[in-house]
Amino acid sequence: VLPMRLCHLSDFHLPLPGPVPRRALLGKRALGLANLSLRRSATHRLEPFVELLDAVAAEAADLVLITGDLTNLALEDEFSRVDRLLRERGLSPARTLLLPGNHDRYTPLADLGDAFERGLAAWLPLGFRRERDWPVVRRAGEAIVFGLEACRRGHRVLFTTAADLVNTLVEAREEKQLKRCLLRMAKYSLLIVDELG
Repeated sequence: VLPMRLCHLSDFHLPLPGPVPRRALLGKRALGLANLSLRRSATHRLEPFVELLDAVAAEAADLVLITGDLTNLALEDEFSRVDRLLRERGLSPARTLLLPGNHDRYTPLADLGDAFERGLAAWLPLGFRRERDWPVVRRAGEAIVFGLEACRRGHRVLFTTAADLVNTLVEAREEKQLKRCLLRMAKYSLLIVDELG
C-alpha cells in the first residue's frame, strides 16, 4: 500500500467579492449580509485563504478535499471567485474534491438553482448531475473519499469531535444518564466524528 497525502480544508466563508445587488437581498441573505458586515468582517478575510491555497499547492497532495462553506451568501460572484482563486493558486480539478456546506446552499433559490454546481462545475466530476451523482465518490490511491449531502437531503446529522463525544458519554455515565444520552444520539441519521487522531 502506497502512502497517500490528503489535505482537508473547510469553512472558509470567503469575504464577498463586491457589493451585493439589491435584488439578491431577499429574505435570509439580507440578515446574512448584516451579520457578515457588522460582526464577521474582521474574521472572514481573503489573505489567509490565498496563503493556505499556496501552501496546499506546494504540498502536491494526492487529493485536496474542500468541504463546505466556501461562500457566505451563495451568490454567483462568490462561486466565480472561488473557481478563479483555486485555478490561480495552482490546484487541479482532477485532484480536488469540493463539497458544499449550508452557506453554499444559503437560500432555497441557490439550492434549487444548483448555484454551487453551476459555479464550480469544473471542480465536479465530468458529466456530473446533482440528482444522480450525490454522494460523490472519488478514488485516490488506496483511499476513497465520500462526500455526503445528508443535511441537504433532510437527514439529521450530529457533528462532533472525538474528544467531545467521549466526554459527553463519560459525563452521562457518571450522572447515570447514559441510556438517555444514547437515545438522544439515536435520533440522528448520521454521526460524524472529527479529530480522531
